[in-house]
Amino acid sequence: MQASILQPSPDQFPNNEQQTPTMPDCFTQKFVEHLNRTFNGPQLAAIQWAAMHTAAGTNSGTTKRQEPWPFTLVQGPPGTGKTHTVWGMLNVIHLVQYQHYYNSLLKSLAPESYKQANEGSSDNVPTGSIDEVLQSMDQSLFRTLPKLCPKPRMLVCAPSNAATDELLARVLDRGFIDGEMRIYKPDVARVGVDSQSRAAQAVSVERRTEQLLAMSKEEAIAWLHKLRNSEAQFSHEIAEVQMKLNNAAAAIRSQGSVGVDPDVLMARDQARDALLKQLAQAVENRDKVLVELSRILIAEARFRAGNNFNLEEARASLEASYANEAEIVFTTVSSSGRKLFSRLTHGFDMVVIDEAAQASEVAVLPPLSLGAARCVLVGDPQQLPATVISKAAGTLLYSRSLFERFQQAGCPTMLLSVQYRMHPQIRDFPSRYFYQGRLTDSENIAKLPDEAYYKDPLLRPYLFYDVMHGRESHRGGSVSYQNMHEAHICLRLYEHLQKTLKSLGVGKVSVGIITPYKLQLKCLQHEFEEVLNSEEGKDIYINTVDAFQGQERDVIIMSCVRASGHGVGFVADIRRMNVALTRARRSCWILGNANALGQSDDWAALIADAKERNCYMDMDSVPKDFLVSKGPAYTPLPGKSSFNARGVRSSGLRHRLTDLHQESRSGLASEEDENKSGSLVIPRNGNFRSPKFPMDSSLNDMNQAGDRSRDAWNHGIPKKQSYLGPVGKRDY
Repeated sequence: MQASILQPSPDQFPNNEQQTPTMPDCFTQKFVEHLNRTFNGPQLAAIQWAAMHTAAGTNSGTTKRQEPWPFTLVQGPPGTGKTHTVWGMLNVIHLVQYQHYYNSLLKSLAPESYKQANEGSSDNVPTGSIDEVLQSMDQSLFRTLPKLCPKPRMLVCAPSNAATDELLARVLDRGFIDGEMRIYKPDVARVGVDSQSRAAQAVSVERRTEQLLAMSKEEAIAWLHKLRNSEAQFSHEIAEVQMKLNNAAAAIRSQGSVGVDPDVLMARDQARDALLKQLAQAVENRDKVLVELSRILIAEARFRAGNNFNLEEARASLEASYANEAEIVFTTVSSSGRKLFSRLTHGFDMVVIDEAAQASEVAVLPPLSLGAARCVLVGDPQQLPATVISKAAGTLLYSRSLFERFQQAGCPTMLLSVQYRMHPQIRDFPSRYFYQGRLTDSENIAKLPDEAYYKDPLLRPYLFYDVMHGRESHRGGSVSYQNMHEAHICLRLYEHLQKTLKSLGVGKVSVGIITPYKLQLKCLQHEFEEVLNSEEGKDIYINTVDAFQGQERDVIIMSCVRASGHGVGFVADIRRMNVALTRARRSCWILGNANALGQSDDWAALIADAKERNCYMDMDSVPKDFLVSKGPAYTPLPGKSSFNARGVRSSGLRHRLTDLHQESRSGLASEEDENKSGSLVIPRNGNFRSPKFPMDSSLNDMNQAGDRSRDAWNHGIPKKQSYLGPVGKRDY
């Protein structure tokens, strides 16, 4: 893997277009049918490649040499079911891994004398036989199965706690499906105390360790007694199954196989295999009891007289034990570098990194250093990348992800191309401009009837409103921008929507108001004060574009803010544009100054496309009474009459738990960066175009007060590179 990371070579890359991924042999027909029902074509192809890749990693060393490229890249554009696909990947990877594991285990557990009629006396104990295993198990509390056959393990990471916990919750809620279509729950562990979700806390190694250390002496003794009884029961079961296997082996040797009816031979083999599976399960269950027994003994040691008990050492040993026994470990990419992972007795066979395009290349090295031979990278380089603070690091492409570098090197990527979110008119431009026209609509999206309010020419599915008379401005010492006229029109458009919905008798729709600038966010909060203090405000969410990545609403209204001839700043970045345009399910309305935004080639393309598709609305052509407030009578919330209380809720407390996990994932220019260089022009497909327009000269003083104390996440912009990675963190 190290050589592949350092020098990715096209000679190593698999040819996904010419090769058709095949289902692993361990997949039953029922399971294959389940996959075809549950996933669309592109999703299934990605899952099949991951499964085939896993199978290659579990075979002999020869196979590994024949399949040298250790990475599978899956690109998930907005609304294409990326999390659903990753869940399916984890299911098939786990299934493939454990099918190989149990096959190897059964071969190790069964002496050859059980299978061959002419293989000598059953009195001999072959090396690695079940007899030797049982003798070893009776002699110590140490693990026994790993000595016989190492258990496969998978590490699942993401840059943020929110993304990691979303995958974990999906696995815990749905479980996995086995070859016989039975639901089962894999043994999972969550490493990282920062997680807030209940699902994560239930399997947290830190939480489980603290619960164990909080046991009283009486509880520990009672638990030890219970575990020893369980160990005795499993030992008795193992002895019984061993005796049945010995009897079956003796019968096979006496009967032989020559001249025996084939059906009898098949039934005999099936009975033997059933006993072997029962034996493997009993050995595994006893092994789990022994591990839990060893944990209790660690915690119970603090009650022994004269024992020099070290609490921190006990805590570290217990946390490592929980992580070591899990089949799948979930953590963030940064937490995978914790000391805990150095205490594990064995590493991981497979690493799956979600949101891989939002992690810098250096950030993903810790999980890749834990012994895995295979890795699946899932992400979308066309959306906001990693956050980087250092200017020097930015010029050295620190924010570029490993995913993107592999793509630039020519590594084939599986694209999830069927989208389930956006109305076709909303999907059209992002698909053509960011994804080479490869996005298509799912059957459900294509068949959705038009919304009743589409009949209003001001409320069509996709519109660009040319707000010609708005002015951008600063406030106080802030280097951010606001456009009060655009904020006012956002409110009028929202009120017009609400009035139309009521007149049509249509139910509520969720609305998101987004903007690139934090100063405009405050302006919008002020403009929507009355709405936000009402019951109707529960269905509206106002925030920056960066904070909105990963979310969606029925209706999105975007305020672009910029309205001067001095460039459009970091609004020009097309990855931010892509995120903004792909949040809406049913309607996306963009408010901006066409002349100002047209200074950016990408925004000029969007405006030209809107005009060509009759999705352009000149504000001078809008009825005059549209801008006159006819706001409906909103129902005030009890005790919510002040702007401050409600304003904080709209951008902060109301969605704070989510935003804390998201933080700012942008590796793009911040608001503060706008006065440092020429207009930012980010490539659609990785090719840098030199800045063409001068930036605003009014942002000279970077020592001004204001919001900068929390937002100074900025660095310079490389001038002659194939990738831009200036970064800005802007959402608190």
